[in-house]
Amino acid sequence: MATSTTYTFTLNDVPLDIAFEVLSSEEFDIAQQIAQEGTKSAEVKTISRDDGTFVYEMHAVEYAKGIRGLDRSKTERTVTRVTWDIKARKSSWVYTGPQGDRVKVWGATHIKPSGAGTEVTAEFHIDVKIPLVGGQLEKLVVRGSKTHMKNHFERLARTMCRDRIVGS
Repeated sequence: MATSTTYTFTLNDVPLDIAFEVLSSEEFDIAQQIAQEGTKSAEVKTISRDDGTFVYEMHAVEYAKGIRGLDRSKTERTVTRVTWDIKARKSSWVYTGPQGDRVKVWGATHIKPSGAGTEVTAEFHIDVKIPLVGGQLEKLVVRGSKTHMKNHFERLARTMCRDRIVGS
């Protein structure tokens, strides 16, 4: 059974179009990936783009993760496939790592107007299919995800939106 979390914040005085432009950009996802502890490198590969959807993959090289934390003597390649529905201003994503089918990680981002600003909601889901410890690992990863959403995702969104407004 999957464990999930949702995190919502408001970008006050950030118009919806600017928030969407920033949050759906490859630069934002690269910066967010690099902000995560253990990432050595990251690059985006565009899969397709048209008026309705934008699909890309984030390819990252990360230090190996284990029960005791990061193992800096080993690296792992991961891929996160992101699909943006441009008209609905929402994305869905799926992470694929070295754990294969034993660990499934996915989520979504929703962007909508909120007064003079923009509300951003991020969803995170994980399902670990390892007997006896899977549920404990899910809870541990979700705790880390909540920290990342507040300390990196939200802060980066605020900074990049502010820079975009000042630069226009």
